[in-house]
Amino acid sequence: MKIDVLDLNKEQAIEEAKRCLNCKKPLCVSGCPIENNIPQFINALVKDDLTLAYTILSEKTNLPAICGKICNHSKQCEGHCVLGKKKTPVKIGKIENFIANYAYENNLIDSSKQNNNLGNIAIVGSGPSGLSCAYILSKEGFNVDIYEMEEKAGGILSYGIPTFRLNQQAVNREIEKLKNLDVNFILNNKLGKDFTIEDLKNKGYNAIYISIGANMPKSINIKGEQLEGVIHANHFLTEYAKNNILIKSKDVVLVIGGGNVAMDACRTAKLISQDTTVVYRRTREEMPASLEEYEEAVKDNIPFMWRCSPLEFIGEDNKLKGLKVKNLETDEEFVIPCTVVLTAIGSKPIINDDKIELDDWGCIKISKEPFGMTNIEGVFAGGDVVNGADTVVTAMRDGRNVAYSIKNYILSKVCE
Repeated sequence: MKIDVLDLNKEQAIEEAKRCLNCKKPLCVSGCPIENNIPQFINALVKDDLTLAYTILSEKTNLPAICGKICNHSKQCEGHCVLGKKKTPVKIGKIENFIANYAYENNLIDSSKQNNNLGNIAIVGSGPSGLSCAYILSKEGFNVDIYEMEEKAGGILSYGIPTFRLNQQAVNREIEKLKNLDVNFILNNKLGKDFTIEDLKNKGYNAIYISIGANMPKSINIKGEQLEGVIHANHFLTEYAKNNILIKSKDVVLVIGGGNVAMDACRTAKLISQDTTVVYRRTREEMPASLEEYEEAVKDNIPFMWRCSPLEFIGEDNKLKGLKVKNLETDEEFVIPCTVVLTAIGSKPIINDDKIELDDWGCIKISKEPFGMTNIEGVFAGGDVVNGADTVVTAMRDGRNVAYSIKNYILSKVCE
C-alpha cells in the first residue's frame, strides 16, 4: 500500500488501535460532528478485520481518507479521548486515514448501485457536501449530475486546501468513486452565469441540491483594504492551486487570522517568501486553528505576533507598504512594514439567484421538514452555503442528511 511518510503502516495502525480503552461511554464519538462509530472500527482493526473496519467507518462518512487528514481532531474526537487527560490520545485521525487508504488499495470499496432509476438529481457544487450527497443518491438508485464552476471537481478539497495537508490523490479517488457510480460531472458551469435554478428545473430534475460553499471574502473593514497587495487568503490559495502565484519571493507577507485557513495561507506563502508572519488579535489558546496545523506552522519557522489588532493598511501610490496594528496588551500602536497581507478572517456564500430566500447572514434558509429544502419546491441546500464557512466534516454531514431527505421527498411524491 502506498502511504505518505507521515501516515501509519498496518503494523503501526494496529499498535495504535490497541491503545483504545473501548470506553462504555466513548467521548470520542460525542466529540465527532458525525458521531462516527470510532471504538467499533478501531476494535475491528485490532482484530485485523479491515473489511469490517472500513464497513463500520463508512457507515457515517463518505470521505474517510479526507476527514482522516484534515479534520480538527484535537478539538473533536481526539480532543475528547479520555487518554488525552493524562497521556497522548489515540491517534484516531491517522487510524481512520489508514483504514480508508487500505480499503482503496485493496479494492474494498463497494462501487455497486441499485439500478432502480428512481429519478434525476442535479447537484450544484462538487465540494465535500456535494460529493457526499451524490454518493448516497447514486448508491440509492438515482441518476446524478454535478455542476461545478471550476475545470476540476472537488471544490475546496481541490482549490482551498494545500497539497502538503491533503494529497490530491485522495480527492481524485473520491471523484473516480463517483464516476464508477455513473455520476456525471458537468465542469466549467457556474450558477448565475451559465445557468439558473429555473434552467435546471426546466430540464426535468426531480430535485436540486445547492452546495456551492461560502467563497465570498468577508471585509476586514479597516482603511486601505483596497490597496494593491491586500489579498483574501482563500483567493490566494485558490489561485495557488491553479499555479497562479499571487506573491513573489521578495515580498514581506503578513497573514491576518488564527483559523486553519490562516495556517494554510501562511505555510503556502512561506513556500514562496521566507519573510512570512502571522498577526492574530487573540492568544494561541483562543485560536480556532487545530493544534496540529499551528504546530506545523511553527515547524516551518513562521513567527506569530499575538494580541495584535489590525487598525489600518498603510499605502503609497495605491500599493501596500505596511499594516498599522494595536498591541492589545500594551495599547501601543505601530506599523509593521509589509508588501502583502493575506486576510483570513472568514468568508460567506455568494447566491446568484434572487428567488432563493436568505437569512440575515446571507446564507440560504432551509426547512427542518423535509430537511434541507429551500423556499423553492424541490430545491435543497446544505453545507457552507447554509451554515456559513464551517468544517469539511460538517458539510459532508449535511450532504448525507439531505441526500436521504431528497430520497424520501421524491418517493413521497411518487406515492401521492
